Amino acid sequence: KLKSLIQEGTHSHVGIIEPNGKINSVYTHYDGYPQNMKPAIKYHFKSDKDVKDYIAKGGASGIYKGQEVDRYYGKKGGFYAKGDSKDIENYVKDVKRAGGGEFSYLYNKKDKKWYVVDIYGDKQLKPLY
Repeated sequence: KLKSLIQEGTHSHVGIIEPNGKINSVYTHYDGYPQNMKPAIKYHFKSDKDVKDYIAKGGASGIYKGQEVDRYYGKKGGFYAKGDSKDIENYVKDVKRAGGGEFSYLYNKKDKKWYVVDIYGDKQLKPLY
């Protein structure tokens, strides 16, 4: 008998909100649900420089606490989304266009805190921690 293996990914975006409100984010393929991403973000992203480095590397297959980032996509391989914190609805549309995602995790440079947007839920910017 042939068994089929189904692998599903909870897609997400990880990005940054600049002091002027501009948002830049990049796609992450697997395990983008908050139970995985909250500890992974704390582990991997200590500053805005770490977030910008992740975006520059084109996102990745997955991010996990206590492990190396799983397979960066590279600048040409990543799906990027842009927007403005004053117009989250429009940003959400760009995330859907840019590889899709169920959640977007955004580091706000102004207050140095992480936020999450539930792309298919209420589409509101909420504190991650």
